[in-house]
Amino acid sequence: MAKRKKAQGPLHIVTYDIEIAVHADKYPKRELGEVSWEEAKQGKAGVSAVAVWDNLTGRPHLYDAHNILECIEHLNEADLNVGWNSNEFDKPALEGFTNKKIHADQLDIREYVIAAIGDKYATGYRLGQTCERTIGFSKNGSGIGAPRLAQDGRFAELFDYNINDVWLTRLLHNHIVQQGWIVSPKLKRIVIRKYPTKELA
Repeated sequence: MAKRKKAQGPLHIVTYDIEIAVHADKYPKRELGEVSWEEAKQGKAGVSAVAVWDNLTGRPHLYDAHNILECIEHLNEADLNVGWNSNEFDKPALEGFTNKKIHADQLDIREYVIAAIGDKYATGYRLGQTCERTIGFSKNGSGIGAPRLAQDGRFAELFDYNINDVWLTRLLHNHIVQQGWIVSPKLKRIVIRKYPTKELA
């Protein structure tokens, strides 16, 4: 992979999202090869797709298990990695799967949302739900079906779903940076406090 030059002015920001290769569940069916969510966070569900949206190239970059080390390199070249639930899942899953560390600074949007609403288990605050209310766009599928798409060789659908998630995450991040709020399930604005400045848009 060609080296990307560090931005001289704006920060090098990448937004990323992963899809796993094996179905994960709270109560996994071992006979079907499923793993628990805790095991998935350790990388034991594999990785079927990773989309990385780079603000320097202005486009998404796609990775799978075959070039996953280039993905880790890409993430580490950036000044900031932006994700949704990425500190809880995407980052540890990638590190566990590759046995490589991601050293770039992390911005997990979901952590700021949880801090704003004060309830980690509040319903109606998934990525698609939050984006649909706040910016008018939503998900084009479910991550639960991603392993099946990979197993069936339906890679166009898999990467289309993966890219859409990254696109949504990027739009939501920029919206919060610029506007400072999201819309709740009751259609009220919730201020996202202590979110980074406009320099991160």
